Amino acid sequence: MKPIIIVMLCVDAAMFLVTILTALKARPRPGRPRPVWSSLAVSLLITASVSFQIADKHRGSDGGELLEYCSGVLLGMAIFSVLALLRQKMGTDAAG
Repeated sequence: MKPIIIVMLCVDAAMFLVTILTALKARPRPGRPRPVWSSLAVSLLITASVSFQIADKHRGSDGGELLEYCSGVLLGMAIFSVLALLRQKMGTDAAG
Protein backbone atom coordinates (compact mmCIF):
# COMPACT_ATOMS: atom_id res chain seq x y z
CA MET A 1 0.00 0.00 0.00
CA LYS A 2 1.35 3.41 -0.91
CA PRO A 3 2.20 5.84 1.93
CA ILE A 4 -0.19 8.54 0.62
CA ILE A 5 -3.09 6.10 0.90
CA ILE A 6 -2.10 5.11 4.44
CA VAL A 7 -1.85 8.74 5.53
CA MET A 8 -5.20 9.62 3.95
CA LEU A 9 -6.88 6.62 5.59
CA CYS A 10 -5.55 7.84 8.96
CA VAL A 11 -6.91 11.33 8.26
CA ASP A 12 -10.27 9.84 7.28
CA ALA A 13 -10.40 7.81 10.51
CA ALA A 14 -9.56 10.91 12.54
CA MET A 15 -12.35 12.86 10.81
CA PHE A 16 -14.80 10.04 11.57
CA LEU A 17 -13.90 10.20 15.25
CA VAL A 18 -14.08 14.00 15.39
CA THR A 19 -17.51 14.00 13.76
CA ILE A 20 -18.85 11.31 16.07
CA LEU A 21 -17.53 13.03 19.19
CA THR A 22 -18.86 16.39 18.04
CA ALA A 23 -22.30 14.96 17.32
CA LEU A 24 -22.43 13.37 20.77
CA LYS A 25 -20.96 16.24 22.81
CA ALA A 26 -21.86 19.49 21.01
CA ARG A 27 -24.56 21.44 22.76
CA PRO A 28 -25.64 24.93 21.77
CA ARG A 29 -24.49 27.62 24.19
CA PRO A 30 -25.48 31.27 24.13
CA GLY A 31 -21.89 32.42 24.72
CA ARG A 32 -20.43 30.51 21.79
CA PRO A 33 -19.38 33.05 19.16
CA ARG A 34 -19.68 30.70 16.21
CA PRO A 35 -21.26 27.28 15.76
CA VAL A 36 -18.83 24.39 15.50
CA TRP A 37 -20.83 22.74 12.71
CA SER A 38 -19.70 25.15 9.99
CA SER A 39 -15.99 24.47 10.45
CA LEU A 40 -16.66 20.76 10.77
CA ALA A 41 -18.62 20.75 7.50
CA VAL A 42 -15.84 22.57 5.65
CA SER A 43 -13.13 20.23 6.95
CA LEU A 44 -15.23 17.17 6.11
CA LEU A 45 -15.85 18.46 2.59
CA ILE A 46 -12.16 19.12 2.00
CA THR A 47 -11.16 15.72 3.39
CA ALA A 48 -13.78 13.94 1.27
CA SER A 49 -12.67 15.66 -1.93
CA VAL A 50 -8.98 14.94 -1.29
CA SER A 51 -9.78 11.30 -0.50
CA PHE A 52 -11.72 10.97 -3.73
CA GLN A 53 -8.94 12.54 -5.80
CA ILE A 54 -6.30 10.27 -4.29
CA ALA A 55 -8.53 7.22 -4.80
CA ASP A 56 -9.14 8.24 -8.41
CA LYS A 57 -5.41 8.55 -9.15
CA HIS A 58 -4.58 5.24 -7.43
CA ARG A 59 -7.46 3.16 -8.79
CA GLY A 60 -6.75 -0.55 -8.57
CA SER A 61 -4.04 -0.29 -5.92
CA ASP A 62 -4.43 -1.57 -2.38
CA GLY A 63 -6.66 0.71 -0.35
CA GLY A 64 -7.90 2.78 -3.30
CA GLU A 65 -11.43 1.42 -3.15
CA LEU A 66 -11.55 1.90 0.61
CA LEU A 67 -10.52 5.52 0.18
CA GLU A 68 -13.23 6.02 -2.42
CA TYR A 69 -15.84 4.55 -0.08
CA CYS A 70 -14.63 6.72 2.80
CA SER A 71 -14.91 9.84 0.66
CA GLY A 72 -18.62 9.20 0.11
CA VAL A 73 -19.22 8.62 3.81
CA LEU A 74 -17.34 11.81 4.69
CA LEU A 75 -19.41 13.76 2.16
CA GLY A 76 -22.55 12.44 3.84
CA MET A 77 -21.20 13.55 7.21
CA ALA A 78 -20.56 17.01 5.75
CA ILE A 79 -24.20 17.19 4.66
CA PHE A 80 -25.20 16.10 8.17
CA SER A 81 -23.10 18.92 9.63
CA VAL A 82 -24.75 21.49 7.38
CA LEU A 83 -28.19 20.23 8.38
CA ALA A 84 -27.24 20.38 12.06
CA LEU A 85 -26.01 23.95 11.53
CA LEU A 86 -29.31 24.91 9.89
CA ARG A 87 -31.22 23.30 12.73
CA GLN A 88 -29.21 25.26 15.28
CA LYS A 89 -29.59 28.54 13.38
CA MET A 90 -33.37 28.10 13.06
CA GLY A 91 -33.68 27.39 16.78
CA THR A 92 -35.47 24.06 16.45
CA ASP A 93 -32.90 22.17 18.54
CA ALA A 94 -34.16 23.38 21.92
CA ALA A 95 -34.68 20.61 24.43
CA GLY A 96 -38.36 20.10 24.98
